[in-house]
Amino acid sequence: MNATTIFPTEKVERFTKLVRIGAYTVFL
Repeated sequence: MNATTIFPTEKVERFTKLVRIGAYTVFL
């Protein structure tokens, strides 16, 4: 990952939420 590629906090939060939801669904 390059230092120039900075993602907005909103996209990061959405991505993390999706990852958490996916992890929960997989474990459940």
